[in-house]
Amino acid sequence: MKRNRAGSVAPIIVGLLVVAVCLDVNVGKTAELEAQGIVEKLIPIGKPTGNGEIVLESLITDPNVRHIAYVVNSAEGMALAVNDMSGRVFEGIGKDSQVFNPTGTRIAYIAVQGKKMAVITNRGAGKAYDAVDTIRFSPDGNHLAYRAMKGRKQFVVLDERKGPSFDGVSKNIGLMFSADSNQFAYVALKANKLVLVVNGRPERECDDIREVVFSPDSKHYAYSARIDKEWFVLRDGKPGPVFDNVGQLTFSPNSWSLAHAAEIKGNWYMVRDAKRYPAGDFAGMPTFSPDSNRFGYGMMKAGVWRFVVEGESSPNWDRLGSLQFSPDSKRHVYTASRGDSWYLSENERIGPAWESIRGYGFSPDGTLLVYAGGKNGKWHMVVDGKIGSAYDDIGMPIFSKDSKRMAFSSRSGAQWRMVTDGKEEAAYDKVEKPVFSEDGRHLVYQVQVDGQWAVVVDGRLTDSRFAGFLKAAPLLFDSSRQFHGLVWKDPGPEFFRLLVEIPE
Repeated sequence: MKRNRAGSVAPIIVGLLVVAVCLDVNVGKTAELEAQGIVEKLIPIGKPTGNGEIVLESLITDPNVRHIAYVVNSAEGMALAVNDMSGRVFEGIGKDSQVFNPTGTRIAYIAVQGKKMAVITNRGAGKAYDAVDTIRFSPDGNHLAYRAMKGRKQFVVLDERKGPSFDGVSKNIGLMFSADSNQFAYVALKANKLVLVVNGRPERECDDIREVVFSPDSKHYAYSARIDKEWFVLRDGKPGPVFDNVGQLTFSPNSWSLAHAAEIKGNWYMVRDAKRYPAGDFAGMPTFSPDSNRFGYGMMKAGVWRFVVEGESSPNWDRLGSLQFSPDSKRHVYTASRGDSWYLSENERIGPAWESIRGYGFSPDGTLLVYAGGKNGKWHMVVDGKIGSAYDDIGMPIFSKDSKRMAFSSRSGAQWRMVTDGKEEAAYDKVEKPVFSEDGRHLVYQVQVDGQWAVVVDGRLTDSRFAGFLKAAPLLFDSSRQFHGLVWKDPGPEFFRLLVEIPE
């Protein structure tokens, strides 16, 4: 966001300059409150200083819910603040450009100075270009990439090393890291042709490139491409059979198999490792079991929809929902409809009719199958076929790691309650984001009481009240008896890290 020029194009800045923003927090004073043996500590981490105003919509939190970052707007310009430390002032900061890395140890954003832009991190300023956007960190947080422009040429900068120049770099495909962070790819435009660039090496020129995926083990990559009117899938740069259209590229969890949908003369097939599965007017939703040994997909022929699992076709349906395998890969479950009714099928055993089914899933150990079913304006939690109480609204459940405990939010009238291990807890205006401790002994969640927010620990409402939790940040356990969150208070606003200790 550039002052007096809000919403201007992709971000960039003059590269001399910048005071690094430190992510270490100065704890300062804490306020301790005790409620029924529960100890709450509020650690100040940020508030407006001087004449600057916080741009509230710019506020973000790191993945570990320990740090915040936000833009401060003043008469001198804009600066990015991390916790209670503010960085250098620039003419502008790229709208929504600020991003933490996945480990919360680095932050990057785009600064605008004059007619130039640059990426700024807590390690310093990058080189200035005519335009910059699309900041991406690798999954391990150690690598940083972004798209940049100089003159009429676009290129990718990876760890401050400029890549080859192209006529364009695709923003739709984006900048992609493999899961292990060691592979990097993007799609570029070269003289009206598209080319996939993998680890800095351009591959063959194509007329179109639609999908790019890395395998779960990060050792393989695949993409769909068109040359003239022929589509094919390239795996590790080697093209497969030719089709009229392809899509939905999916690797198996063990990375050995690759599946995708393909069209030949109006007929659609599911293709797995070059083997075609039955044709129809549509094929899609390729799904592997967690052990990679089972495979299923959806298809439609002559207006009739089916799931096909291990070559066996399901009954006929009017519409299909989604297909999922159990954690042990022995069960397959899907949702589908006939007329106005939706059903959940487990290994082709079809459950009762519902007007709507809101998601479904298994407990971590795979023993429990849970979903929310809606009928006549009411919602029920269904656990292994047992239909629970009726509510006006319901949230999806969470499980403890050992699968022995389950909790979900429910609403009756205007009041919300957490239902824990089958028992309804106290009513509040809102109930959100339940989380179990690692050992499953404790359940904590956020509640709204008379317009303010608080925390509930094992069914007990604590004393502290807040204006809100930052950016809907969840509560996270640090140990079996301590958790933390990020909150704000008025006036200010002033931001705090909330630490809560649970007694033995």
